[in-house]
Amino acid sequence: MRVALSWVIETLRARMGDAIDEEMRDVLAVLGKAGQPCPKCGSAISEVTRDRRATHFCRTCQPG
Repeated sequence: MRVALSWVIETLRARMGDAIDEEMRDVLAVLGKAGQPCPKCGSAISEVTRDRRATHFCRTCQPG
């Protein structure tokens, strides 16, 4: 997870400078795609929510 988040932050900074809080998240392959197939392995994307915030991930590609 740390590697993936670091990669996304670096990618967003390269594309947007320090304005990474803007809503440009097309580099996140599974964001908002709960129940759809993972683009890497085809397993269903899972969603976990807390305090009205959702996290999406593939349980096969991102175990633990």
